[in-house]
Amino acid sequence: MKTKIYLLPTLFCLLLGCFSCQEHKLDPTTSDTCKLSAIDRGNGNKHSYTYNAQGVVTQMAREFDGTGSGKISHYIHTFTYDAAGLITKTTATLEGKPDNSETYTYTNGRISKVTYANVDGSKGTNNIKYNTAGQITEFTYETGDPNSDSKQYFAYNADGVMTETGYTNLPGTTTYYKVVYKPVGKATSPEQLLAKHGLPHDVLTGTSWLLAVGGAGSTYEVFYLDQTGNIVSGGTGKTTAVQTNTKGYVTQISTVDETNQAATGTFTLTDCN
Repeated sequence: MKTKIYLLPTLFCLLLGCFSCQEHKLDPTTSDTCKLSAIDRGNGNKHSYTYNAQGVVTQMAREFDGTGSGKISHYIHTFTYDAAGLITKTTATLEGKPDNSETYTYTNGRISKVTYANVDGSKGTNNIKYNTAGQITEFTYETGDPNSDSKQYFAYNADGVMTETGYTNLPGTTTYYKVVYKPVGKATSPEQLLAKHGLPHDVLTGTSWLLAVGGAGSTYEVFYLDQTGNIVSGGTGKTTAVQTNTKGYVTQISTVDETNQAATGTFTLTDCN
């Protein structure tokens, strides 16, 4: 289910680390046995992952404030794969009741289109574009209504770390908000392990898993469209600390915004032999 309601947790996620987006398939010959079992963004956005005996992600449990009202929603996403290990369908429940489902169309081995249907009868598609490195550069939200259809865009530096993301109308002529990053260095994000274990991107928000994050000293600035139609600054922040495990994967990211409001995201890994 991809609607504007989900862009708030997406923004929360992005403020805790700049990322590079790329599709991966599980490589059973890899020597890296680490699995990401849980993420706590430090802002009420938490998710955990269940794996089958083959090491493929079969379920994601997520809790977050999807509307900004302070009410926490609880989703469980269950994934179906084909014989080649490609995800073909996701079904989701909200507070234990059926909520939505989506299926995937592939082009050249990558998901190029998502078709979703919600239990309230609404439905739509998300079209995905990539750069030559396989990083997602555009993710649309299309229902056939030109007044509401929209998209997210992503830009990267030479290291593949995100430098800007934003949300616009579908033609890209009106920007509703954007986040501009100035990363300092980079560190390996454990979120990339989810893609290696079958789950190519975050099916709730439509964004890709983090491959790399900026290190301590990285900064960001949020911009939004005000009532006069101008893009204005909505706040700044910086990464104050990044901790990694012996495998080099990030286990904790700490940030602080211009009001000195601090947040710490934690990543729990298992089977890191």
